[in-house]
Amino acid sequence: MKFYYILKEVLSSLKQLKQSSATIGQSLKESLELQSSLQKERSTYNELAKFGSRLFFTIRELARMNPCYQFSVSAFMQIFLKNLDSKNVITNLFRPFCSTDTLTQILLVD
Repeated sequence: MKFYYILKEVLSSLKQLKQSSATIGQSLKESLELQSSLQKERSTYNELAKFGSRLFFTIRELARMNPCYQFSVSAFMQIFLKNLDSKNVITNLFRPFCSTDTLTQILLVD
């Protein structure tokens, strides 16, 4: 009789473990889907961050070449935002700055 109660408790415990395992499996699946979704969103902004970084360091190097090319933060933001609105940003976003002509074209977009 005692064996029967122990067996009943073990079976009950196994059922609870099975339910917990299913819940954990579902949560893990949802977590992986969320992680994948966040990775896609993050990669969308990576190119924009690279563009902003290249623009910042290029403008900084201009100031080293000649002091008359010093830009304030607000001037940098104006250039950055102006380029976001222009069509040139899209074409230049995926290739690094390779010449002064390219930089001039990007900075002087109408």
